[in-house]
Amino acid sequence: GYPESLASGDNFVGYAVVGGAFYTGSTFPPEYHGAYFVADHSGWIRALRFDLNDTLTSVTEIVRDTSKITDLAMNPLDGSLYYVTFPRGLHKLSFGVNVPPVPVLAAEPLYGPGPLTVQFSAAESYDPQGESFSLQWDFGDGQTSTDWAPEHTFVPSGSGPESFTVLLTATDSAGQVSIVSQRIWVNNSPPQVEITSFPDGMTYPMGGPTWVPLAGTATDAEHPEEDLTYVWQTYLHHNTHFHPEPADTARETGTLLPPAGCEDEIYFYRVRLEVTDPEGLAGHRDYYLYPECVDRFVEMTELQAEVVGGLPELSWYVSREDSAAGYEVQWAPGNQQFVAIGYLPATGAGQTYRFSHETPAQPTNTYRLRLIHADGRSVYSGEEDIIFLDSWMRTFPNPVQNILTVEFDHTTAGPVTWELFDLQGRPVQRLVWDDLVAGGRKEVDLYGLPRGTYLYRTTDGQHQRMGKVIRVE
Repeated sequence: GYPESLASGDNFVGYAVVGGAFYTGSTFPPEYHGAYFVADHSGWIRALRFDLNDTLTSVTEIVRDTSKITDLAMNPLDGSLYYVTFPRGLHKLSFGVNVPPVPVLAAEPLYGPGPLTVQFSAAESYDPQGESFSLQWDFGDGQTSTDWAPEHTFVPSGSGPESFTVLLTATDSAGQVSIVSQRIWVNNSPPQVEITSFPDGMTYPMGGPTWVPLAGTATDAEHPEEDLTYVWQTYLHHNTHFHPEPADTARETGTLLPPAGCEDEIYFYRVRLEVTDPEGLAGHRDYYLYPECVDRFVEMTELQAEVVGGLPELSWYVSREDSAAGYEVQWAPGNQQFVAIGYLPATGAGQTYRFSHETPAQPTNTYRLRLIHADGRSVYSGEEDIIFLDSWMRTFPNPVQNILTVEFDHTTAGPVTWELFDLQGRPVQRLVWDDLVAGGRKEVDLYGLPRGTYLYRTTDGQHQRMGKVIRVE
């Protein structure tokens, strides 16, 4: 969705629309008669309404937080919608049936030495009908909680690896129940994985299929190597979506890459090696392979990313430049689509280029380079992930009724601006604070705002933090 659109509804993104169906039944409310129900492989279904001139007038979210939708159709016999999810899910959408709330469980960290204190959150949980619901946490050790964001310490029975299965149950007033789970690993860490049979960023020729041998290594601090389980998987990326190939559990194997790319649309491959220990804790490594569309005009090391001076810094060493124009830095926050955030002109081989990102996301950032030739041709580097946790401020409680507390960990670099927006991007509140010190707090009065989800943005001279606030009554 685009903010400039005249159609009503929340903004949204997707990466592979799989088509849909016009609703011609009679069991849905009248406002959905004639609406076009469309699905996206990323996991949502929306109803699109048009006027007599076939102009889009509104978009309504119907389903979210599912995944891998591959087809959607209407059954004329019962007036319901049916959709398929890969690899083996068939789902029915009907009106007039009270569906259960949707619990969404977040936890940080998922593993570590015991005793391990974990911060949980159910802030993204919701009820499709907007009804109230209650939450129940079962931490798998005999302890429970009904808080929205409880903190819990897991105490192992010994010094060896141990896991706990945490259950989050959401129950509405009609007794409809949904449960999600998350394992927490104590005295355990994931295997460290490396792919050794080909380099990250390798290119493949376009003259025919390419056989790529797959071999790697894994080390685990708590388990011997022979107890680890290997799984290889190849993905074909096409524009902003991807297609997974069947998984391969051999420790050493290979993958056949048909030539794809070098056209108007973007194609490349990703190979993942995932290694799992006996307790079910997994680590993985992704390597990328790109079509050889142009002669290699830059020889460089792998892209590196680390936190320097409180901000993510990218670096890469260039050993050869042949008519290179420059390097476009691209960024994908939280596994979203890549956008350009900077450009460094090519100034000669035998040096290390560096780029500092001033406004990273919380917490996952993925970077890559677009290497640009003087004639406009370009190729991409491998991708590099970095987890960035800037703890300069926090908000609580969340969800909140009326008074939200904003706490700052250090003296700010200037006046702090607090902005609150609704999900349509419309501003609903703006405050400016110029008297903050380290450890200072400010209270934000949300009284009078309708219940629901809001987006906040807090900025000072050096930092920016964006997030969500849920107001409840």
